[in-house]
Amino acid sequence: MEKLTDYSGELLPELDPENFSSDTLRELLKLYSKLYMGLDGFWYLTVMERFGNDAALDCDVKVWDRAGRYEMRSVTKQLNIQGNDAVTFLKALQLSPWYWTVK
Repeated sequence: MEKLTDYSGELLPELDPENFSSDTLRELLKLYSKLYMGLDGFWYLTVMERFGNDAALDCDVKVWDRAGRYEMRSVTKQLNIQGNDAVTFLKALQLSPWYWTVK
């Protein structure tokens, strides 16, 4: 089967990322990064509208402290990034969804 560049054709009940071309997966990954960033914005604005900017900022800082640590642990484990120095941190940061939206 030829690699898909979109999903405009028939439904594939056993759809797998491997069905898509590497270019399509790369663009989808960039889109997911933007969606992740958008979710953060929607979450922040919703808390701000309900409880005010100070509460939203406080929650945002606490959530991203926890989420950032979780993200770094997950990424470094998945890609076997080892160490505890600036280079290790930069390698993991390059794989963050945020990196691909502001690059």
